Amino acid sequence: MKLEKDIVLKNLIILLRAFTLAISVEAPKRITHHASRITHHVSRITFHVCICFLFLSCGAKAPEDYYLRLLAMEKAGEQERRETGRKIGEIVTSVEHLDKVGEEALQPMVIALQPEPKALSSNREPLNSDLLNIIYIKTSTPETEVTTEVSVPLVTEASEPKPTPAVVPIGINKEELKQSLMDKNIDVIGIVTKDGRLDGEKNLIQVHFALEAISNDALYETFLYICAIIYGYDMDKNTVDTVMGFAIVEDFPYMVLEGQMENYIDFVNKKITYREWISRLIIKKLKQ
Repeated sequence: MKLEKDIVLKNLIILLRAFTLAISVEAPKRITHHASRITHHVSRITFHVCICFLFLSCGAKAPEDYYLRLLAMEKAGEQERRETGRKIGEIVTSVEHLDKVGEEALQPMVIALQPEPKALSSNREPLNSDLLNIIYIKTSTPETEVTTEVSVPLVTEASEPKPTPAVVPIGINKEELKQSLMDKNIDVIGIVTKDGRLDGEKNLIQVHFALEAISNDALYETFLYICAIIYGYDMDKNTVDTVMGFAIVEDFPYMVLEGQMENYIDFVNKKITYREWISRLIIKKLKQ
């Protein structure tokens, strides 16, 4: 009996070892098979997703034919030149519809507040149209229109002795002047007047104004606005000799501009150009 038990036990051990060996050999094969199937499915899913995105992108915006677009632009340019009579390379300005006229068609304004108010802008051009409207008006001739060209031929005239100005105080109301300047988007801080003629000197108006951007063009245009509006008030009175503008940038004094009213009148009468008027200003940059 003992011998039979030993034989049975040995057989069981042999069977267990064989079963264990079979499992150890078969398991990696199954794992490898399942892993390859998973990798295959992931590749197929990725491929289908890429195909979907490709179709969506092509449907959203088709490729553009730049050659056809260039041809269309050339045809549009030819049509525009036929209608307007312009040539290739000709410069087109924003005020092309305004015709140039002789300087005799322009005369100074008596009232400086007639044009509609517009924001002051510095676009690196000599003057903007709003400022020209303040300085010049059209004559009664219906065929002529105002031009925005500033640079004009100088008028050569024989020098005449200038009359001695009357010994009178400045005949401009400071509050009205301040309101007129603010209507032109000039941030006026204060106005100071000095009746210098009463003491044998010159009548002076000082305008203190704030400026956001530091630009020479903006400073010159703002100061020209100030001179133009003062001249509009003082034209019939002739009580202002000198105009000074104190420019303040970011709460600090930045620059002082001083101009004689007679130089501004020469500019209005087209005896000097805009740039020549600027050259006659006394400009002093203040230390901050």
